Amino acid sequence: MRRLFILGAACHQITYIVVESWLFAGVRERAARISAHAGKLVSCHLCFGTWVGMALAALFRPGLVPPAPAAPARGLLAWAVDAFTIALVGRALNELLAIARREVERRRSEARLLGELAEEVSQREGEASGPGALVVPGPVDDPEAHARPARAEDPR
Repeated sequence: MRRLFILGAACHQITYIVVESWLFAGVRERAARISAHAGKLVSCHLCFGTWVGMALAALFRPGLVPPAPAAPARGLLAWAVDAFTIALVGRALNELLAIARREVERRRSEARLLGELAEEVSQREGEASGPGALVVPGPVDDPEAHARPARAEDPR
């Protein structure tokens, strides 16, 4: 199981670097110029990850499915199952990390929007507290407290 996770992680990283990184942008562009299929191959996580899984299974022979000793076709089938299993683990890691990246981006966006809102409120408060302005603080949970006009106190 440990070996499967390590090979799946390697599959994910190799795939992500080739498909997403600026480092291989030129390779992706050249492949797309050569052939639409080649361009898709190096731009698709599922496609490229499957080929990476096959290469890792051929290189490291994880033996996740033991082949039958006297049946060469079953050996090939066992290799294919290893390859697709490695690719599947790599794909699962890719999806989990994509969810985490989206969550981080969502939180950054929320923080940016809250910062902009705080700055806008601060500017409005600065404008309202100019010379001669009368500000009546309202309860924090009253959304209309700032919308009501300020009234001078009755001198009676």
